[in-house]
Amino acid sequence: MTKKATRIVGLTFLVVGAFGLLGCKEVVFTHEIVGDAVDPTPFLGTWTVALPDGGDLGEPVDAVIRIEEGELQIEVSQGEVVTEKPAALTQIGATTLLSLDLGLGIWRHSKVAFEDGSNRLVVSGPDLQAVKSEILGGSLAGEIDPIDMASELVVVDAEASNLAARILANPTLFGSPSYVLTKQ
Repeated sequence: MTKKATRIVGLTFLVVGAFGLLGCKEVVFTHEIVGDAVDPTPFLGTWTVALPDGGDLGEPVDAVIRIEEGELQIEVSQGEVVTEKPAALTQIGATTLLSLDLGLGIWRHSKVAFEDGSNRLVVSGPDLQAVKSEILGGSLAGEIDPIDMASELVVVDAEASNLAARILANPTLFGSPSYVLTKQ
């Protein structure tokens, strides 16, 4: 792994452990996604977070999405642990993405979609194998530990325009649902 990727991996473990809401913990990005703006109004409010299969998350998890000083913010609480991060909503083709700024130049992007006619928001993180395939195939810039190809952490270095193009070309980059949020 390059020195930059090693630094990102170390920093990622510090922030990802405290903020696992947006699905896949294994794929992080070094660039924000650029696309069409999305009206945040339907996303605002307090949400209960659950696994798609109804499995146990341990202590209850709640998320609050709000606008603060003109910026989208997400606060996630589980027990006594409360973490808040800046966020952005972006539209790439038919895909709506919610991005968290984890700080230190690291982003987490997830696909979000409302279930038809409901107050449930389905969050799908990046599919680790699909992202690895894109990197190994050369269509997406990124790093996988060359010694451990089974590595559970991938750093995507693709520039914003390339990332948007890959999302349009390969909608399977975002896998099956990771979480379901229900508006309270």
